[in-house]
Amino acid sequence: MKNPSLEMLLNGNYGPEYSSYQDYIFQTNPEAIVVLDVLGNIVDCNKSYLNLSGWDKSKLIGQNIEFSRRGLNSPEVISDMWENLKRKQVWEGDLINRTFDGKVFDERTIVTPMISGDGSLLGFYSVKKDITELKNLDRKAKFDDLTGLHNRFYFEYNFDKVLEKSEDLGEFVGLLFMDLDGFKMANDTIGHSYGDKLLVEAANRFKQTARSGDLIGRFGGDEFVYCVSGFRTQQSLLNACEIVSKRIISSINSPINIEGFKPYNLGISIGVSCLPNPKLDFCKESLIETADHAMYQAKHSGKNNFKFYES
Repeated sequence: MKNPSLEMLLNGNYGPEYSSYQDYIFQTNPEAIVVLDVLGNIVDCNKSYLNLSGWDKSKLIGQNIEFSRRGLNSPEVISDMWENLKRKQVWEGDLINRTFDGKVFDERTIVTPMISGDGSLLGFYSVKKDITELKNLDRKAKFDDLTGLHNRFYFEYNFDKVLEKSEDLGEFVGLLFMDLDGFKMANDTIGHSYGDKLLVEAANRFKQTARSGDLIGRFGGDEFVYCVSGFRTQQSLLNACEIVSKRIISSINSPINIEGFKPYNLGISIGVSCLPNPKLDFCKESLIETADHAMYQAKHSGKNNFKFYES
């Protein structure tokens, strides 16, 4: 026997605002759904998507789906998505989007091609879920709140992977252990808020000098770490570590201008350790410990310089 309420729905008792029971299911679905044509233009969307995006439906219809998230996602991710869809394959991934009032949010997205009986592509429908809170929790677990660099846990997690890959490929890896000179005095005399601004500026300068793919992390306080990898010979790694160290020192030595304060000069002491080394285990603990030791050697030899680890 049919469920009476379901039979009523199938027979048209779904309310005057819905054109069919399919429309009723579409519009009342708690998941945000957008229907697109083959070019990615919005054909329809449900109430959940309007609630998520904050847009009025009349402003959305006809817009390309990329209009609200343009510039927020890497070109590689967007290209991968559309290449899969052109091949009539389902695509699933995380994207960054923007609401009507400009608020940025993270969305988990599944895009499914709609294919006719003869195999031609009719368009797509995309199911979206707001995962901003989940992403924020994930970021807090991985990244330093102040500087945005890898925190110690996440740096060491990725560093282990770099070491495993390098050992398998027979490549050389270097670690720079860095400590700011003059930071403690500024932090203690001018204030912790000013000290935080110095740390943020130092981190930004590290990022600007970094090579693509290099890992940078904040271990705590004014201690930072920088992993240099991907070299087939020891000499090429030593040369790279020297070049990177000199660039970082030059970058940090440039006066830091913070609004409302006089320009401030920081220095930086850097210890460098490299693997493979016949005297060291091929593990992060060995590299971190010896790079830290080399950093103190740099401190004791006058600060604002770099030293390679010597046993």
